[in-house]
Amino acid sequence: MSTRELERGSWQRYFDSISKGLGAREVEIEVGSLDLGQQVSAEWIPLNGLTYDPQDDVLAVITESYEHNICHPKEIYVSEDMGALLAVEAIDGDGTKKIRSWTWRH
Repeated sequence: MSTRELERGSWQRYFDSISKGLGAREVEIEVGSLDLGQQVSAEWIPLNGLTYDPQDDVLAVITESYEHNICHPKEIYVSEDMGALLAVEAIDGDGTKKIRSWTWRH
């Protein structure tokens, strides 16, 4: 498994491509910061897609029950294994250095 930072110019193309090939997956969403610690926001719910909207500067994790948005992300990291996406970590742009990560399973 390798983790790498995505270049901002590739965010939309990367997540559009990943969403097309997701198949049936479940996602766990964690939100964390130095103030909050790590908090699980959602546990193993069906994942419908991941998208980045450059016009509004929003990264969205879309599930069956809700949409989890990261406004103005500063950095996005992906963990991959043999080309398959395993996890995403995004650092918020609101100055609090919140880290939000998603992992999924088949």
